[in-house]
Amino acid sequence: MFLPLIILLAVCGVLCLTPVAVYLSWLGSINRRPRPTVISGAWDFVFLLGGLAGFVLFGGGIILSVLQSNIRLIGRGNWEQIKAVWGQEHLEWAAVTLAYILIVAAVVAVVVLLRAATLSVYNIGRDDLENAVDEALAQAGIPGVRTGNVWAADYRVVAIDWFAGFRHATVRILTPHPRDAEEIERGLRKRLAATPAADGPVASWLRSAATICLAAVACSLFLVFYFLYLNR
Repeated sequence: MFLPLIILLAVCGVLCLTPVAVYLSWLGSINRRPRPTVISGAWDFVFLLGGLAGFVLFGGGIILSVLQSNIRLIGRGNWEQIKAVWGQEHLEWAAVTLAYILIVAAVVAVVVLLRAATLSVYNIGRDDLENAVDEALAQAGIPGVRTGNVWAADYRVVAIDWFAGFRHATVRILTPHPRDAEEIERGLRKRLAATPAADGPVASWLRSAATICLAAVACSLFLVFYFLYLNR
């Protein structure tokens, strides 16, 4: 009775955890570099979305099943009923699926747009980042007085969101002048490329997490192979 559900969960583990493992491995590699890594905020979100792609797709399937009120059939393992329901409600499924895709696409587009004027900086110390912002503003000839995490003149110029445990920061370039924004970003990238990386345990944490995910993927693959091919 529970065999289809076990196989479904194992496939879920493979589809969801494989992209996560790849994403965590990538994060671990950039946090082992001798210099901080600067990535556009929009691309940083795209990479994160890629790591969560399995959850978005598989989780979306679960959401659609709940909306169609047929998830209880999977719990009973009644595949004939599932096929019958699909034949009767395929138009409703198509409409709900299209709505889900459009909602996800709209959310992604809005987040990418909001993060277009941000930079994600990995493996950086707070003092080093603040000094880089000061130097970039001075080089660009843009006045800015720091108050907390914000540099401002008559308007806010730059703000940072600092995540101490991960040695990571999000730099938000807030100036309303596009040319000033370009100069600030260019100056930050240049100075951070010559800044020593922070000495933190983030790379080890990420590498361990990626290893755990890969082990879970291997176990899930074994379960799928065992129940489909060996347990006959």
